[in-house]
Amino acid sequence: MDSNRKTLAGNAAVMAYPARFERMGTAFSITFIDFPQVVARCGDGEDPLAVARHVLDVTVAEAIAGRLPIPAPSKVPGRLHGDSEERFGRLIPVDQTLAIKAILWDHMRDRGISNVALAKTLGCDEKEVRRMLDPTTQSRSRLAEALDVVGCPIAVTVVDTARQSRILKAPGQSGSYRPELETAVAVPGED
Repeated sequence: MDSNRKTLAGNAAVMAYPARFERMGTAFSITFIDFPQVVARCGDGEDPLAVARHVLDVTVAEAIAGRLPIPAPSKVPGRLHGDSEERFGRLIPVDQTLAIKAILWDHMRDRGISNVALAKTLGCDEKEVRRMLDPTTQSRSRLAEALDVVGCPIAVTVVDTARQSRILKAPGQSGSYRPELETAVAVPGED
């Protein structure tokens, strides 16, 4: 990853990463703008969006487990030029629990907070903090509290896609829901 790239700490409100899908015969090639090392193939009969979600989750989980920085999602406005059956882009969301763990890990890393220090602040054993950060566990028991401690409280936005409006807004959010900004993305270098 480029050392000048922004990480999640202080830069990401939504963990959804732009992906490029390109048809190759009956299969698809899937790449992520923010994870250039990741290239996935989706075979005939497989759902390319499901494959992309799985590959993205594995990539983020490996970054957490390897204690590596996680890039903030690129902001790529608009629709993919020439969006077609052969080539298209989409924002792929990270699994919710995994996203919370990634944000917690990245904020701890950014602020120099150790597992032991967080455990002391939370009044728990360091093993519990390790479990919170473990991408293979689904426990959310104290993740919200831990994020609050590192200065990143959770805010929830509920979207009614049928009415295309936000039902609940996080503090400071304004405007109506625009699904075209959350599903289609432009691919840099494409016109």
